[in-house]
Amino acid sequence: MKRSDFDYYHDKLDLDQLLERKQRIDQTRKDAAQAETVLAKNKVDAVTLKRIKDAELAYNNACAKMEIGSPSVLLHSISKCRLSIDGADAVLDIDEVRKISVSDKTTVSIPGTLDIEITAGSSIEGLARKAEDARQALHAACAAATVAGPDEARKAYDERQEALRVVENKVQVEKDNLRDITYESLEQRLHSLQQSVPNYLVKRVKEPAICLDFDTAKKERIKAEVNLQTASSELENMRKIFESARSFYDGINIKHREAGAKLEQLAKDLQQTQENLDKARKKESDETLEGNLTSADRAVLSEDTAYRAAADSLKAFNPEQIRALADSTRGSLKTIKISHDSKDRGLLEIQTRLKIKGEEGLHEKLNAAKNQLEQLEFKNRATALRATAAKCLFDTISEERDKASRAYVAPLKEKMERLGRLVFDPSFQVTIDDDLKITSRTVSGVTVPFDSLSGGTREQLSLMYRLSCSMIVAKDGGTPVILDDALGYTDQERLKLMGAVLAVAAKECQIVIFTCVPERYAFIGEAAVVPL
Repeated sequence: MKRSDFDYYHDKLDLDQLLERKQRIDQTRKDAAQAETVLAKNKVDAVTLKRIKDAELAYNNACAKMEIGSPSVLLHSISKCRLSIDGADAVLDIDEVRKISVSDKTTVSIPGTLDIEITAGSSIEGLARKAEDARQALHAACAAATVAGPDEARKAYDERQEALRVVENKVQVEKDNLRDITYESLEQRLHSLQQSVPNYLVKRVKEPAICLDFDTAKKERIKAEVNLQTASSELENMRKIFESARSFYDGINIKHREAGAKLEQLAKDLQQTQENLDKARKKESDETLEGNLTSADRAVLSEDTAYRAAADSLKAFNPEQIRALADSTRGSLKTIKISHDSKDRGLLEIQTRLKIKGEEGLHEKLNAAKNQLEQLEFKNRATALRATAAKCLFDTISEERDKASRAYVAPLKEKMERLGRLVFDPSFQVTIDDDLKITSRTVSGVTVPFDSLSGGTREQLSLMYRLSCSMIVAKDGGTPVILDDALGYTDQERLKLMGAVLAVAAKECQIVIFTCVPERYAFIGEAAVVPL
């Protein structure tokens, strides 16, 4: 019960935690759904916002240029006056200065006194037209993004970024809260706990009362387990004592049965002897027996005399030897009898134990053996399936690896032989194994293993190998070949030929050479030289 109480509080804690995790996931999914709705409606991404900002900047620049290029009128009031600027009333205080920019035409009126009309020149028309074009471009950019203006576009972009963050946060929240289970498993576990946790208190007996909290239940469970372990140890000790007592009881019980059997047999013998005595007394009286005894004594005396005579004659046959043999034979017979009686008692004890124990425990051992056999058979089948899958995977990977290797070997061999014929002769061939390693070189029909070539030749072939690899990947963006004082083992004549090889390879790939001996690479041809 203590363990069940602890499991109840543990499940209750799991229920609260799982409920919180599910609520976080559900809220995040809800927010993500709303964010996706915003993303579907909101068209202001980084590119669109940049386009609108560029249009706004162009419009502001055009307005600034128009404002700078347009004429202006400076009004300096001597006294307070009221006037009209393009139909709008204005009041100037004493010594107030106001500047009016004229983009096209501006009218300044002093009511009842003076009307002044100021018209901009033809140069401002181009600036005004550019400003209008920039405004139209800004309006078109905002209309394409379904926003009213740049400020609304910035706001919409921030809303879109926030929506993207919410959508991306959904994956992280689900990962943090689901961890090693799926959402469906979480729901199933939560549903199971929502049913089992409340039902536990309903089904649980009221006495003893359940612990107040998780920590108390945990302590009570640990205490109960310690008590259980102690009780189990005591039970095991009592079981051993009981087994010992039962063994002693079985031994005494066997002896009791043997004694009972002997007593019963002696009683039967006594009864039989008494019956024989009674029968004999009925046949002959005691007086007759007395007379017979006297006659028998006389006969014994006569037989004793005869015995003595026979004993005297027997001494000639070594009676001591015969007596010793007889004693030895009787002792052996006695030993055999004692052993037979011991074996008989052991047999009776074993038969008694078999009757008491019977086939105790054999059925459980048989079931355990069957279960172990089933588990081993299952493991064997699983191991065989994994081995088959592993072999299939190995064969597939090996086949694909061989295909990829063959696909690499052919172009690599072609590039190397193309470059090698510039250094050696047109019969030059090279052999490359499946691991993309150079194994041999053939010139004029003579094939020499790579390891048997001179240091200079191996250096030249290795450089051609690197150049060929770079030339192969050049179409896909390529990778540069960087050399640091290479060709140190190459003689002067071969340096000229290797210069031609580098010049040919440089047409297809980039080659960077670091050297403190620049004359070694004087035969490359056109090259960009950067002194350091």
